Amino acid sequence: MASVDPLPSPGLPPERVLAAYHDGVRSLGHLAAKTIDWSVPTPCAGWTLLDLAGHVLCIARYYHRLLNAAADRAPLDRLPRGESLASFNAAELVALGPMPGDQRVVAFDAVARRYGERLEEVDWETTLGFWEQVGPLTVGQHALLAVGEWHLHAWDVARSFRWDYRPDDPEVVAAGQWLLPASGRRPDGDPWEAALAASGRRP
Repeated sequence: MASVDPLPSPGLPPERVLAAYHDGVRSLGHLAAKTIDWSVPTPCAGWTLLDLAGHVLCIARYYHRLLNAAADRAPLDRLPRGESLASFNAAELVALGPMPGDQRVVAFDAVARRYGERLEEVDWETTLGFWEQVGPLTVGQHALLAVGEWHLHAWDVARSFRWDYRPDDPEVVAAGQWLLPASGRRPDGDPWEAALAASGRRP
């Protein structure tokens, strides 16, 4: 499998990445808290706001499992990407069960905040896991991807209400996208619009 460059990205200290991470968690919670109708569709094909709230909760829990394994010096291997990741996400969502949307958001906030606290306590050069089509990622590199996960899904929630959304530090979000081989050459121009495009979203 292909490897990626060392941690985490030039010019991005952990403190800045962590600030963007926590901003993404807050933004998701703030936007989702305004939801009244959880059946509203989102830009994520086939997902309602209820599904999206469940997805981010599942992903936050998944991050803890990855970090637990890495802390035990047994980082997980053959982690899903691409089509296998889509299947993994669907299975995790089914396993979550019929939890109401507001409860999913509250649970996500607690789990994601705790993961951010754990990131402050670990060595960012530790190998977190080995991904299909990507190879090994350190804790720090994966933290950049987590920043993108929260902010991009915050954009999804906002677009469901026909609102706009932009993170406070779009350069950190964009930096995570360039860790992935499929992202190609880092483009010029607005980093947030580039991050949206790289993730398959239409700015």
